[in-house]
Amino acid sequence: MGTMPIKSVLIAVTAAASFFVGGCGADNKAAAPPKPGTLAYSWYTANESYKAGDYTRAMENLSRVATARSEYRDKARIWLIVVAGGVADGYLQLSNAYEDGAKVNKAVAMDYRDQVRQLRNVANTAALAYAETVHEVMEEQKDPKFAFDFGFPAGETTEPMQLGKIRKGLPLQAADHEVARKKMAESGVVKFAALLAGSPADLPKAQAQFANPNRDTVLTGLATKLISTADLYCARKMDMPKRGNALCKQAEEAIALLPDSKEKKQLEAKAKEELKRHKVQS
Repeated sequence: MGTMPIKSVLIAVTAAASFFVGGCGADNKAAAPPKPGTLAYSWYTANESYKAGDYTRAMENLSRVATARSEYRDKARIWLIVVAGGVADGYLQLSNAYEDGAKVNKAVAMDYRDQVRQLRNVANTAALAYAETVHEVMEEQKDPKFAFDFGFPAGETTEPMQLGKIRKGLPLQAADHEVARKKMAESGVVKFAALLAGSPADLPKAQAQFANPNRDTVLTGLATKLISTADLYCARKMDMPKRGNALCKQAEEAIALLPDSKEKKQLEAKAKEELKRHKVQS
């Protein structure tokens, strides 16, 4: 069997894991929100969740809107790229920390491995939403332009204190696990937004540049994230080489749109190196 195209590899995005819950508030003086179950309601909830820093719920609702034909779809796709790419990275990093902790302390190993499984399942949902949406945007726009007019995400990029405890295999309360999830999703989304804006080490500058970023900077960021997210599918983690292969191939398509440069060659080399880890039988 040959390498499968990304459309045949990336499955439809479903609702994120049920243990992530959140509320969406509304101003009592404002008009009532749209009727639940409608695309307008999903759009409304995505906006409210994003403003509240509940990026997993925002991703869930943006995924619904981005796959249906409506006046919201085009903007939802671009928005979903930022949120899903960041959530995938945040949960992947958190799952790695739990995996390390399980090796350190046998007393928490069973619980921590369950956390790894749950987090990687959600990271998988986010990664597929991210890669599929990047593919759709690039397929429809041969020379894609990007405008992020939904505001820079709120949150911090610093690691939560729970992450260090998790790596050491220390037992945590349920509330600490929830905080770690929320903070790592937040960190992932903020970091990715800053990367796409072209200033990953300077948040104020990234915020100023975010609405109208440089095209080549965005393409570089998209490819970089596709390559790093492919790690989720390596043999030691989810062991899904077709999906890892598809993400690397999608990264190569984004890289191909960049002008020739030293940085482009370096990114091409990274994509090829990661692709070696996701061999698909011919």
